Amino acid sequence: MPGPNLARLATLLPHDPELQAYQPCPSVQSLVDAAPTTIEIIQQLCQGYAERVALKWCSNGATTPDYKHTMTYREVWGKVLTMATVLSTKGWLRKKEFVAVCGFASPGWVLVDILGLYLGAVLVPLPLNVPYEDLKYMLDESGAKVVFVAAEESESLAENVLGKEGVCPSVETVVVMDYGCEEKGQAYVAKLRPLLPASVVRVLTMEELVLMHDKKNSSSSSSSSSSSSSALLPPAIPGAEGWEEEPNPLLGLMYTSGSTGRPKGAMYTEALMRALWHTGFSWGAGEIPVVSLGFLPLNHIGTTCFPPLRPFPS
Repeated sequence: MPGPNLARLATLLPHDPELQAYQPCPSVQSLVDAAPTTIEIIQQLCQGYAERVALKWCSNGATTPDYKHTMTYREVWGKVLTMATVLSTKGWLRKKEFVAVCGFASPGWVLVDILGLYLGAVLVPLPLNVPYEDLKYMLDESGAKVVFVAAEESESLAENVLGKEGVCPSVETVVVMDYGCEEKGQAYVAKLRPLLPASVVRVLTMEELVLMHDKKNSSSSSSSSSSSSSALLPPAIPGAEGWEEEPNPLLGLMYTSGSTGRPKGAMYTEALMRALWHTGFSWGAGEIPVVSLGFLPLNHIGTTCFPPLRPFPS
């Protein structure tokens, strides 16, 4: 970070209670620095800053920024765990399989980013500024089993890409992301079902994924004394037990725009992902509180270099 910004921070910090509240904790930062994998970095942050706000976002359609909606680190981690458990136990998405995500910057996209890392799945961010034929190519080449799509983009994606019989046959699950308005998400789900081929087995909202685990857990708890946490899937950790053969697996496939022909997928392994995410958590050796504004498309590598999830609000 350039000197003038540090000088401005030194001026602001003594007089800004918000920045003071988001001052990184040295003990948490030391755990982040020592974490050997990307998902363990995120786990340390979510546990160490559990009650801090991780994400803030505006109401849909707000003409001026209101940032009414928030999610704490505890809530982020909890939603990722429950979705990962449902997807894995039902066999909808597992380690080494591909998951695509399409839409604008949103809290839902951040959750999918972490969800892929948690499962050990390969994340395929789909850009919005490419022809539909290129989107079909990306989905076909990657063999994505699950597609997370923003509500506003879902109908277009279904009509022009996923809705063509025989196109993208690997896609079995479509999840609509519309955080903060579940009713609106359900309306989009109802629109999508008749547009999609029989190969797409299920269409649901992101919140439904979370509720699936909650409902199953509440019903099983009435007939079992086991705790709810025992039913949650542990994270897939590269190089650890159950994944010893691959300490540096593929975790991301980021496609180019295809300006020189077909889009090309750049492969991002665990080592690269860890380096990128750790950079976002370690400004000034992890001593600087930062409030970041996310507006770039999240399929862009620049947003991965500076992840929207930090020990301070985004």
